Amino acid sequence: MAIVEEQVVSGILVSVDEADVEQQVFENIKELSKMSTVEQQITTEEQETSEVTVEDPLVLVDSENSVKTVVSEEQSIIDLVPVLKRDLGKETTVNYGESLLLSCEFSCKDRVNSTWFKDGVALTGVKYIQTIGNSTVSLTINECVMEDSGDYQLQLTNDFGKITSSVTVNVKTLAPYFAQPLGNDIREQSAIFETTVAGIPLPQVFWYRDDAKLEECEKYRMEFSDNGQVSLTISNVNCSDILCQYSCKAVSIIGEVQVSAKLQLQGLLSVECCVLLMTIQVFQAHSHVWNVQKCLLPTSEFCSS
Repeated sequence: MAIVEEQVVSGILVSVDEADVEQQVFENIKELSKMSTVEQQITTEEQETSEVTVEDPLVLVDSENSVKTVVSEEQSIIDLVPVLKRDLGKETTVNYGESLLLSCEFSCKDRVNSTWFKDGVALTGVKYIQTIGNSTVSLTINECVMEDSGDYQLQLTNDFGKITSSVTVNVKTLAPYFAQPLGNDIREQSAIFETTVAGIPLPQVFWYRDDAKLEECEKYRMEFSDNGQVSLTISNVNCSDILCQYSCKAVSIIGEVQVSAKLQLQGLLSVECCVLLMTIQVFQAHSHVWNVQKCLLPTSEFCSS
């Protein structure tokens, strides 16, 4: 027979069955046992998770929560700092008008951003071609001019560090000059003037007959090669061509230079040319303007009008 006790709880008389109390105690003990088991399982799972986290890579994120780099336990953070393997050098020279390539090599296991500067100002525009790969970065300067001379600097940066490399660029120029005298020769009925011009940049060439500038036409043919060899071919040479002086002028942004010559002809004198030569000599003798020199004129095929 169960024993019933009466207790006053909050002013109310309550009957308590001892059997019910024992049952409640038993249920509480079972519940506590279950909670202990769950806690042990949670603790075990946390330990396992902790072990996995140590073995797995660590994901680094930036301020915008975008994944950037994965770093394992074996990988040192030093690998994420950009390091130069080959710098830009100290100084380099490029000829006026040519393109220049500046490049260096680096190593880094993180993403790297590159920025180029000239005399402290960041470079922009289509004149400058900037490229960057996994281990190389380069800058191409197209058609260098004097204004491209200066101090260039490359900056490689990421969240773990920054490195720089600098180089001084010199744009070379050279005033135009003739590497050989202006010579000429007769080939069949044509006269050819030839010479070699040089300079940095390679100058433009203009031809003159006395003071008149010559233009390309059927009688005058002009040639210019990349190595500086220039020529003027005069077709159907006649006596009027023989009496003139021909000049070659080389012009660049650095300056200009000119060389002149007359046709040096050899051959038999025709009747027409002899009459012309005597007339010229008589005029020279009376005017004292021209300096008469002994010369030989070609055969009549050159003296025909």
